[in-house]
Amino acid sequence: MKKITFILTLAILCLCVSCKKEEVKPNNSQQQENPTPTDEGALNGIFSIGANKQVKFSKGNLQYQATTNTWRFAENQYDFIGAANANASASYGGWIDLFGWATSGWNCGNTYYMPYERNFVDSYAQGMGYGPLPAGEHSLNGEYANCDWGVYNAISNGGNKSGLWRTMTKSEWTYLLKTRPNAANKYGIACIEGNNGLVVLPDNWTLPEGCTFNSGLGAGDGSEYFAQKNYYSKEQWNKMENNGALFFPAGGGYNGAEREVTYAGEVGRYWTINCVTEDVSYYFYDWCAYAMYFDSQDMYPSDLNSPRYYGRSVRLVKDIQ
Repeated sequence: MKKITFILTLAILCLCVSCKKEEVKPNNSQQQENPTPTDEGALNGIFSIGANKQVKFSKGNLQYQATTNTWRFAENQYDFIGAANANASASYGGWIDLFGWATSGWNCGNTYYMPYERNFVDSYAQGMGYGPLPAGEHSLNGEYANCDWGVYNAISNGGNKSGLWRTMTKSEWTYLLKTRPNAANKYGIACIEGNNGLVVLPDNWTLPEGCTFNSGLGAGDGSEYFAQKNYYSKEQWNKMENNGALFFPAGGGYNGAEREVTYAGEVGRYWTINCVTEDVSYYFYDWCAYAMYFDSQDMYPSDLNSPRYYGRSVRLVKDIQ
């Protein structure tokens, strides 16, 4: 009897050990080596920017605070800083959201590469060299990839890790606004309670109840035409955004040799990663970069009239794998 009892006890102990082994969790260090991708800071709309290429956009324009060396996305899509960008300096404790091209903070060899730098004495040389550049050379990729704000920097409310975001190319802007199916009917100027900008709809779109959308641009030149085309209360815009709508505020811009911010609320300019390589009539073509441009009556996916030392907005994207 004792022998049988001993055998039963041993069997129970073996069963318990087996159960314990099945409950062992994976090693934490292995989980950290292969982190799960995050969508922190991304909107839920999906946008085609090329054949078989889709992205999600950040929830707002890129912003920077020099005193803490902090990057973040604006809290709302319609937020922009405007005139206060003129205060930018290494000691300025406020936020800025207009940047010279390639000013990610990575030392690319330019005299000026910090996001708060403004008065570019050697403006002709700003942006990886002066003079006509071969196609593709000195864009913000390859050996200059760290000049891209999203590649080099951790965005505090966008995953807080470098390499999660990037700036779009001029061809991707063109595909989004001109080439993708039904593109002409998927953008329109608008005003969100006093904040003018450009609405872009996702690939799959359902208009929310209580909202309207009129595609296209305005009938004239001026800030009042934004609201005449589309006007949204913040509550209505929340519905549009929840269904995937994208908004680019008209944040204006600045001349790097001056302090004044101009056309805030009237014009939007957003950098691409590409410098201008065409031989065009503009005398400064060889030190310009492409930017998406819009106002109340015009929209250019890759306007080449943007000297690299001018301040422009930055909107980052995350690739959908």
